[in-house]
Amino acid sequence: MFMFSLSMSLSPGPVNIVSMNMGSTLGFNRALHFVAGATIGFIVQLLLTGISATMVLQDLVTYSHYLRYPGALYMLCLALVILGSKPDPDAETKTEQQNGFVSGMLIQWINPKAWIACVAGTSAFILGKSHTDFALFLLVYFVVCFCSVALWAAAGRLMMRHLQHTVFRRIFNLFLASMLGLCAVALLW
Repeated sequence: MFMFSLSMSLSPGPVNIVSMNMGSTLGFNRALHFVAGATIGFIVQLLLTGISATMVLQDLVTYSHYLRYPGALYMLCLALVILGSKPDPDAETKTEQQNGFVSGMLIQWINPKAWIACVAGTSAFILGKSHTDFALFLLVYFVVCFCSVALWAAAGRLMMRHLQHTVFRRIFNLFLASMLGLCAVALLW
């Protein structure tokens, strides 16, 4: 459970890339709102997938390929937002509405990587298991997911000072946007 959760949570994906960008522009503490939202959003998604697995898992796998198109489009939109992002010295005084908890929760529902993790995790660790095993899997995944996404935000925060320079920020944003663009292309392939 731990290894599966870690490999799915720590590997690059849209949520981690956005978290890193937020850490680099808004700072770690501000990015934690997004991290918490993304973690809880994913756990709710995993919980609902696990509960409904016996009824609709076959249909979910059958129709999951339709998530590729809105997921790829969303990743490309995120890439464009990241390309234009700048450091925000007044981030601590802003409200949580911008890029906060709710954004983190909602991003998971159109994140193809999250759906793949839910379906694979459900089939490997939930189907045919006890309610205790299910709860343990959710708990393990919660801790691992939160720590993994927070690690990406912390990495962005560590680079924040260097990214105050326009040239470095543009290179960094181009790198993150390119990673999201590659995720989108791979999703459609």
